[in-house]
Amino acid sequence: VVLMRHAGSDVAEAVVALSDILLLAGKYDDAEAAVREAVAASPDSNALKKLQRKVKQKVLSAKMDADADDGRSPGTFRWPLSVPFPKFPPHSSEQQTSKSTARKLLKAITDQGWGPYLEARGGEALVKVAKSEAILLDGLSFPLSLAYALTTAGAAHYAPSFGRLHVLVLGATARAEVRVWLQTKYWQELTYLLTGVFEPEFHFIGPELDAVEGGTVHPCTPPCAKTFLEANKHMTEKNTICAIFNGGFGNFVSSGQEGLLWSWLPDLEYLNGRNFLSLFFCANDYADLKGEVAVHAGLLRSQFVVAPRKNPFAMATVYGDGEGPSKGKEWFCGNSFMYAICGTTLASSSRPASFEEDPKKREELISKVIAVANTNGEVEVAATDPPMLYPVEIEASASESKSTSTAPPSPPAMTPQKKSSNNDGGAEARITGASEASSGNPATEKAPASPPAPAPAPVQKAATPSASQAQPPSLPESMPSAPSKRPSVSEASPSVPSKSAAATLVHAEVSIIEVEGVLKMEVELPGMKDISSGELEISDNAVRLHNLPGFAPLEKAWVSPVDSAQAKASFSAKKEKLVVKAPIASP
Repeated sequence: VVLMRHAGSDVAEAVVALSDILLLAGKYDDAEAAVREAVAASPDSNALKKLQRKVKQKVLSAKMDADADDGRSPGTFRWPLSVPFPKFPPHSSEQQTSKSTARKLLKAITDQGWGPYLEARGGEALVKVAKSEAILLDGLSFPLSLAYALTTAGAAHYAPSFGRLHVLVLGATARAEVRVWLQTKYWQELTYLLTGVFEPEFHFIGPELDAVEGGTVHPCTPPCAKTFLEANKHMTEKNTICAIFNGGFGNFVSSGQEGLLWSWLPDLEYLNGRNFLSLFFCANDYADLKGEVAVHAGLLRSQFVVAPRKNPFAMATVYGDGEGPSKGKEWFCGNSFMYAICGTTLASSSRPASFEEDPKKREELISKVIAVANTNGEVEVAATDPPMLYPVEIEASASESKSTSTAPPSPPAMTPQKKSSNNDGGAEARITGASEASSGNPATEKAPASPPAPAPAPVQKAATPSASQAQPPSLPESMPSAPSKRPSVSEASPSVPSKSAAATLVHAEVSIIEVEGVLKMEVELPGMKDISSGELEISDNAVRLHNLPGFAPLEKAWVSPVDSAQAKASFSAKKEKLVVKAPIASP
């Protein structure tokens, strides 16, 4: 009443003053109640409705900050524990077993982002929930960003045999990735989308985790990746991928605080040395992405499988100083950008000695990275082909999972593994060399004696991120617009390792990929210059190749039925490769 008298007849001004006082006093519920009562008394007041939305946002921000103040890094997922996740519509039992239904939904994972996916997944009802409850998109951003990277962005190819792929979420936190895992079924959306491709087996690993029963959550002291993988030798670069969500180790180019960088560097070096496919997601471009690219290009000499690009499945919640990215102010939005790395062009003898703690040497390394980060326009990076992954047969991995464990908290000092063939290409990351074929079955769970050397890495120019490019999705009145697309580093298929001969017959190596509804089967026939003496049969379900001198009979099933009437086959004597293409049959 006093405030209304002070403000005269302007009810909205009085309620603004009252709500500000209550918010300052920490009376969040009272502030919302006061505004709610005012709106109920004056339902036609647009000013009060606008105030109600503003107060709701202020209350949520205050609760987020209070809930995040527990001594751990606040991260990009700051929803209070009191805020529940919206229920996600479950797949019917028929949908859960239908490869064709899953493929249709996977086709909605595009550069257009959230809109097409939500429409395909739950129609207007789900779109409405997403617009009103941003925590839905923030939680789903983790699995859908992975789905986008592993399929549409072209980060990997997959062997045709269905099996389990280990997915290591490195740097995971209890308040973000693991909270979504424990309280929702959101992560299982990745499992459904990749039905028929592989079944992900999740492991959440990081220093800011609490012990949870079930063998999926692994509290671990840095270097986390090395610690965990050294304790689980069956996880190799052929059957395991790593995901790092909003790692933040590049932010030092803006903040000047290098702690996260030194914490992450030993693991980044280890993953590169072992040729693990690593997928990175960043919260902004002017600091996080810019700094991370500089670390990979100027220090680690990493090979990019997917060049830095906007992630169309970024979180919806944008944190900042109220000005937003358009004015160049500080902001962050989880998973806004992405890129993928696999291997390095550095010879092991040229790598920094585990980034020792000598202040002068650290200063030299930082200066080197800063120089790359401050490059105007473009940064030269090494590019490589997407790796071929070999998911492990479910029967085999069922027994192996019992032995999965976390290594002791005090790991031995890291000694990078040497590659059998690799050259340091100098300051511009230009290298020469050839990849070595691995022998045996890559789908087995035995760790190789040493990782294969990377393929020759052409020089690729990556655009230097700038704040003016950043347009992260805002808390929606409408769905976030489609991001601009940047090309991946390479569209070429990877070279496939050849298997050693069994007895006197060679078993041809086969890979299958899908490109815009057409299945492409490539059969490696080393030493073969003419296949006219063989018998090639193409059916809706399989390809058979018999009576080829020196080769064992081949019978390979398509990953899904095709229209064999439209199939085409070609053989290249130069490449020693048979290619069969056929459109996927209509459901």
